[in-house]
Amino acid sequence: MKILSELSQQVEEFGVAGHLLNENAASDPGRARLLATVRELAGGTGIRVLLHSLAFGALAPFLPPVRAGGGEPPAIATRAQLEMTLSVMAHSLVYWVQDLVREDLLPPGAKVFAMTSATTRRVSPTYGLVLAAKRALESHIRQLAMELAKVKADLASNTEQLAQHHPRRWGPVYFHPSCRFRARRPPLQRSTRCRQPPHWP
Repeated sequence: MKILSELSQQVEEFGVAGHLLNENAASDPGRARLLATVRELAGGTGIRVLLHSLAFGALAPFLPPVRAGGGEPPAIATRAQLEMTLSVMAHSLVYWVQDLVREDLLPPGAKVFAMTSATTRRVSPTYGLVLAAKRALESHIRQLAMELAKVKADLASNTEQLAQHHPRRWGPVYFHPSCRFRARRPPLQRSTRCRQPPHWP
């Protein structure tokens, strides 16, 4: 929480108020409580930008790998893990936008962004659930872009992708040997220069 408090202070240095809310943004009750707080803080004007960046999913193969010499096979993805990963990392975006539109909290010109990643263009033995969630998220944002334009003037949505970093800095869901890769070229052919730190394996 110390890091978050420091971040809030940095935000306030730009002349705006910073508020830290500790809720499960992927759950229906948590979203309802957050929306009530947003409505109060916005003072009836709504929000200008919604950034969806919920990352909580399972890492597991769809099928048990063939192992020479037998042994206990690793656990494979379950229905609960698949549904949870898709719900948190993809479908929650739709639920948030639905509620914001219903509560009239997206004024004209508001923007909806969702965070995707370069991993949607590669495969990994244990990354299938998160990969499916990111692909679903990208599909949701395209559909929302079309529908938001019909709801109110200048409403728009799009996905954003950060430069590639070491998975350890992305949190525990990404820190898995099968997810490690080195940034050899800028994402999406941008001019960003990606340098490999000397401590990378």
